Amino acid sequence: MQKEDAAHETEVEFSQFVLSVCSLALRCLGEVGDQGGGLDLPTARYNIAILTMLKDKTRGNLNDEEERQLNELLSDLQLKYADRI
Repeated sequence: MQKEDAAHETEVEFSQFVLSVCSLALRCLGEVGDQGGGLDLPTARYNIAILTMLKDKTRGNLNDEEERQLNELLSDLQLKYADRI
């Protein structure tokens, strides 16, 4: 029973993973967190590329909510990135 509980606790939901990548990109764009660290546009671009790859690789395999979330977050990040460059 303990092994099942431990396995369940370490399961990663798709939406949680997308949100964690998005959060890092937002931090690198200076949108959240400590603003004293400055911008890190290369890392923001890399995380946006990860989300773009996920979108391409998971096309047709996501439920409606996952697809909507990924598309909206990716669009928002791309616009914020474009504003910074």
